[in-house]
Amino acid sequence: MLGKLHRKISSALQKSQKFYRDLSNCRIIQINRHHGLDVLSDIRVRTTSDLRIVFDVGANVGQSARAYSKYLPNAQIYCFEPVLETFKQLQQNTSECNNAYCFQLALGPEEKQTEITLQKYSLENSLLNYSDIALSEAEAVRTEIIQVTTISDFCQNHDIKQIDFLKVDTEGYDLEVLRGAKSLLDDHKITYIQVEAGMNYNNKKHVPIQEFIRYLESRGYVLFGIYDQMAWFQNKARLRFCNPVFISEREVELRSREGIDVMF
Repeated sequence: MLGKLHRKISSALQKSQKFYRDLSNCRIIQINRHHGLDVLSDIRVRTTSDLRIVFDVGANVGQSARAYSKYLPNAQIYCFEPVLETFKQLQQNTSECNNAYCFQLALGPEEKQTEITLQKYSLENSLLNYSDIALSEAEAVRTEIIQVTTISDFCQNHDIKQIDFLKVDTEGYDLEVLRGAKSLLDDHKITYIQVEAGMNYNNKKHVPIQEFIRYLESRGYVLFGIYDQMAWFQNKARLRFCNPVFISEREVELRSREGIDVMF
């Protein structure tokens, strides 16, 4: 209902702007200083997309899930966290989120059981091999056997036809997660994709943004925005990583037909 109202208002504004432009021979330029700060807000304002199914892959202790649940009260939030202790904290922290569902699973390119090396801080847990990373960045504590499945298999087993927003934060394993969603990507069954991408060659812990662009553009996805930019350290003026968000070209075309420009 709100989406239809927003489209009607947008259409009316566009018509009035065209009338004024034709009358005065002046071009109207809209400036919004808040774009690029919050992806869910940008999606709501720029596209009116209705986000009903959200995947939080690498949910950790529920930081993002709780925000999603509050901002999208009518959505179903699927949270994935494979490490037992962290999963228990996730369950506890989302216990009051009626629309959040927690699964003790990792997502990857294939279904299997595997061993994960746990780090001092749970936010750094990854299925990547940290052998070539300095201990100051990743301090191994112990190992744990976890279950891995694919996004495609999970959706098939749970009768999920469409993912509206897919957030992946798996400390360098993000591209492998997307490989497990190949069939969904090829059919544009995922509308928005947020990943964590490395932004310079010194960053060995994150997939370079160029690889995401190459993988996703070949399947009809383009950049929607770049969020949460993070520098290396205070004394080094270079970007370490960020959270790029991609959008399906089909969504762009759909919104364009409705008279809504989804790009900034």
